[in-house]
Amino acid sequence: METANIELPVYLIGSQFDGGTVEAAFKQFEGRDEFCLSMIDDVKDARGKPDWQTVKRCVKKAIEAQEDLFVLCESDHIFTAQYHKDYLIRNIIEAHGQGCNILCGGVASFQDAVPLSRNRYWIDSFMVSSFTIIYVKFYQNLLDEPGTENLTLDQNLSKMTSHKMTLYPFISVRNYPKSGGLGTLQCEIMYRFTNSGMKLKIYQEAYDRYILKNR
Repeated sequence: METANIELPVYLIGSQFDGGTVEAAFKQFEGRDEFCLSMIDDVKDARGKPDWQTVKRCVKKAIEAQEDLFVLCESDHIFTAQYHKDYLIRNIIEAHGQGCNILCGGVASFQDAVPLSRNRYWIDSFMVSSFTIIYVKFYQNLLDEPGTENLTLDQNLSKMTSHKMTLYPFISVRNYPKSGGLGTLQCEIMYRFTNSGMKLKIYQEAYDRYILKNR
C-alpha cells in the first residue's frame, strides 16, 4: 500500500496551562510526516478534563478544512513500540470500508470484542483512548450531541455509536511521568491498559488459530 503522500490531521487538545504534558505530546509527533498537527485549546469540565465543547470545536475545524477524518489526540498520548505508519493507515482505510465511526489507537477498558481482522476489533464500549480517529460520516452526530455532564469525553463518544473499533496491538497509551510517583487513578488506568491488551491478545490468538489458519 502506497502511503508516502498520506497526511492525517491531528487535533491535539490541551492548554498552555498543562505545562510539560502538551510539550511531551508534541514531541511524540516529531519526525512523523504522516501527521499534520494542530493545537486545540480545550475547555475543562468540573473534573479538570476536556469537555464536550472541545470535541465540537475539533469537528467544526475538520468540516471547515474538508477533512475526511481527523485524529482526536489528548495531551497525555504516547506512541507504543508497535506504532508504524503503514499499520495505522492500512487499518484506517479498512475500518472505513467496514463502516466504522470511531477507531481507537488503544483503550483502557472494554467489555466485549469481536475480531474483524488480526489487528482490528469491534468493541461494545470503551474508556480512556488518547488517540481516536473520527470519520466524516460521524461529524454531524457529534455536533448534534449535547454531551452528558457526568461522563468523560471518551464515555460520551463511546455511547454514541455501536460502530467503534480498536487496534491491537495498541499504538497509543497514556503517558505518565516516571518521576514524582503515580496517583491511585493513574495506576488504575495503567493497569486497565495492560489488562485490555491481555484480553485482546487472547482474541488475537483465537483468530490466528481458528480463522487465519484455515484461510
